[in-house]
Amino acid sequence: MQLHAATSEWMQGDRYGTVTGFGALRTYMDSETGGTVAARPVLVKLDKSGRTKRLHPDNVYLANPGKSDALTERDVSVTRLHNGAWEVAAIVGNQRRHKTYYQYTKREAVRDFLEEVNEVRVNPPGSSPRFYNEKDDRQWLLDTLLRNAEHGHFQSYIIYGNDDYPERVALFSKKEPFITDSPSEVWEPGIDGWENPMRANG
Repeated sequence: MQLHAATSEWMQGDRYGTVTGFGALRTYMDSETGGTVAARPVLVKLDKSGRTKRLHPDNVYLANPGKSDALTERDVSVTRLHNGAWEVAAIVGNQRRHKTYYQYTKREAVRDFLEEVNEVRVNPPGSSPRFYNEKDDRQWLLDTLLRNAEHGHFQSYIIYGNDDYPERVALFSKKEPFITDSPSEVWEPGIDGWENPMRANG
């Protein structure tokens, strides 16, 4: 799994890790709306430092989402429930997916869960948000999606959805924005090309 580039762990060099479990449901503040959102934090053992950190699900995603990067047993968390059933869970994109298996062995539950999840991921409708701040990546965005768009200056961006069919692009004025930073511009595909709904409604 890969951590979001704006997390403090990423900036300290801990960019990858393995999901070891999930914490109890807790309330988070949504920086965009100012409201609250309930989510179960992800427990991730970081590859570089060996520390286990509790992270919001939006800050953990597959390092290389796509058909060639199927989930394995290393990516799932398995819990034995009081009734003898097995709960198998994993982060798919930036969402927690889980399923409970009754009258299964642990091995059978994990195998069936991986088969189901990886079947869905062969041709996913979208993938987790991806952060870019290198010069070549910015130039690619200017040459492709925003080729004819009147955009402002930006040093980094996040693509939401599939690379071939992006759902949204958020531009940031900072090269290393924090999670709490709002994008300077947000672009979405429209009838006549990419549009900035914030500008259109302003």
